[in-house]
Amino acid sequence: MTPRVGPGQASLAERARGAVLGALAGDALGVPVEGMGRDEFPPVTAMRGGGSHGMPAGTFSDDGSMNLVTVESLVEKRGLDEEDLGDRLVRWLFNRHWAARRMSFGFGFTTREAIVKIHAGTPAAKAGLSEESDNGNGSLVRIFPVALLAHAREATPRETVDLAHRASAITHAHPRAKLCCGLACLLARGLLSGKSPRESVELMRSQAQDLYASDPWNSEYRHVQALMERNFQVVERHDVRSSGYCVETLEAAVWCLLREKPLEESVLEAVNLGEDADSVGAVVGALSGMIEGGAAIPEAWRKELARIDEVEALVARFSELLHGAG
Repeated sequence: MTPRVGPGQASLAERARGAVLGALAGDALGVPVEGMGRDEFPPVTAMRGGGSHGMPAGTFSDDGSMNLVTVESLVEKRGLDEEDLGDRLVRWLFNRHWAARRMSFGFGFTTREAIVKIHAGTPAAKAGLSEESDNGNGSLVRIFPVALLAHAREATPRETVDLAHRASAITHAHPRAKLCCGLACLLARGLLSGKSPRESVELMRSQAQDLYASDPWNSEYRHVQALMERNFQVVERHDVRSSGYCVETLEAAVWCLLREKPLEESVLEAVNLGEDADSVGAVVGALSGMIEGGAAIPEAWRKELARIDEVEALVARFSELLHGAG
């Protein structure tokens, strides 16, 4: 097994590049098997086309597009601006802005309905849906650029989760969806500070106990109890759920991360869990990319990614923002 780059060895610019390209690669690897049951398809070992959506190899879905839209908005506004991000999400859904093959696909009901509301005139900060059924992973998959900006600006844990909640609420305003985004950003915060995956999970848990001790968060605790308490290192693969439910997506990502494999192996393991394979792949790709940096993305994956030259140019601008953000 190829050794994993140790925490803290990659620069912030390389970590940002790794997070964005990792998310796109994990998404694109998972697109052909999205919605398929575990072990009901030939194992994914490389970029391939066809499958669930009939797309060419290297095509990322809504997960990748929304990451790029988020990065672009953060760069243009030098921070989180809900109205600008909402406008760019409208342009993605209706005008294929940052769509991989000039086609927007893969989005869930909650994401679509919130963006339709923004298009109809609802302020983006108030557009998110908040019913029990609105706890998909549509905001979780695009949250990691926000975590990178929070880290670059030396945000406190509370400031970090507040940013995560605001970013989530544009489409997913239920406390559980926002909570998962907050937990994901706390996890990323640990990784970006040079801690190991195990240390980062423990730090996420200890910080969350303080930050989420009051309503509406404490009433959601039972839904994230496994994330907060379970020893994922002894959980077997058949016990890992990899659905589009935000809690299960984050649980699957933590399980993959704690196996402490190199990025390539970790992302492939995530994708081969099946179900919402592209989203779990995107989350694991982003987190693994934060640890190892962009150099860990296999070149065979990178060169297959749709719009890669445009993506690299955007990532370079994002890195400049992060460099001057402190």
